[in-house]
Amino acid sequence: MFLLTDREPALLPVLGPDLTLAHSQPARKALLDDLRADAGMSWVPQSAWLTKLEVDSAAADLNFDLAVDASGKESPSPVAAGLELHDVGGEGLPPIIWALTAASVAALVMVAVWLKRPQATQS
Repeated sequence: MFLLTDREPALLPVLGPDLTLAHSQPARKALLDDLRADAGMSWVPQSAWLTKLEVDSAAADLNFDLAVDASGKESPSPVAAGLELHDVGGEGLPPIIWALTAASVAALVMVAVWLKRPQATQS
């Protein structure tokens, strides 16, 4: 996987046996010129950082996303990378509990709307 960013990016997850950093340095002018010469690639900047990551895992075995802070200034979010669950104020309740709660509320609203609908009169 190749990343072309303005400066050296910060990445999550931390590199390991399934994800290795094969290249990380300023992109060569010749590469950027070559990319810019292709149709629709005028957006390629005059200077950039080129990162090459190698993934050594079957797609089915990957259980995380790559989170990138292209500015390189901050560590990317572990939540965005799927490495941590986001706590939305529920003391760390699993997402399935939130989904079941939302589905239950939706079902109750539908029943209430159905019960309030005008009844057809029979003649």
